[in-house]
Amino acid sequence: MRRPGILRRIKVLEDIAELRRSAQLIAENIAALSESAAGINRHAGMIAKEITTLTEAAAGIDASAEKIAEGAHSIAATLPRIQRLAEVVDPLESTVARLGWVVDRIPGGKRNQS
Repeated sequence: MRRPGILRRIKVLEDIAELRRSAQLIAENIAALSESAAGINRHAGMIAKEITTLTEAAAGIDASAEKIAEGAHSIAATLPRIQRLAEVVDPLESTVARLGWVVDRIPGGKRNQS
């Protein structure tokens, strides 16, 4: 009758040994998870810095876009004046060319002395 007691004790010892192995495995996994969590925290910090940098860059791009838009509006506002100037100057171009021809033929003129 003593044998069932011994077998139970052996079974209990085997169960304890299995629990010890399981506890060791759990402890190792917890250590690995702790290392992973620390790595995640480091990467989260780096990502937060990058987001801050990108946000600042985006603000700079917005400011530049506003300046470009202002310049474009200024150019657009100037275009009608330039067109009007071209309308006035175009007819005068041939007149200026003829005046230059006349000046070239004036005796003692500066352009004649070359």
